[in-house]
Amino acid sequence: RGRKAWVELADLTGFEGRCDALYFTTDAKAEPPNEVGPQMDTWRRRLLRLPAVPPSAGEFDAVVVGGGIAGTSAAIAAARMGCNVALVQDRPVLGGNASSEVRVHTGGQVGPNIVGEINAPYNKGAGATPHPTLRLD
Repeated sequence: RGRKAWVELADLTGFEGRCDALYFTTDAKAEPPNEVGPQMDTWRRRLLRLPAVPPSAGEFDAVVVGGGIAGTSAAIAAARMGCNVALVQDRPVLGGNASSEVRVHTGGQVGPNIVGEINAPYNKGAGATPHPTLRLD
């Protein structure tokens, strides 16, 4: 206690790799599961105080996972066709690698223009309703 430590995460993937989590503990005997699977899922849910079974977010005509360029385009297209769409995104911005967060830009339309189109009033009639992120803290 009272000591400072420096933590550094080195990306060895060669291209802005991502790390899902860092686990810090003061319990020297605590050891997280080493393999991905049910045991890891249970351990993670317990630490994050998440329910064993996720609550329902509702019923949708289409569910798009990922707000990258393809996912955002798919969600907009489905909403324009009258579908009730859920766009599942785990980042604070849309665009995936082309977003302001990752900055591998495509050279096309960016920023407020895209967000404005997604939130345009006519999309409400098409079945797209923006919802804030549901957090289970």
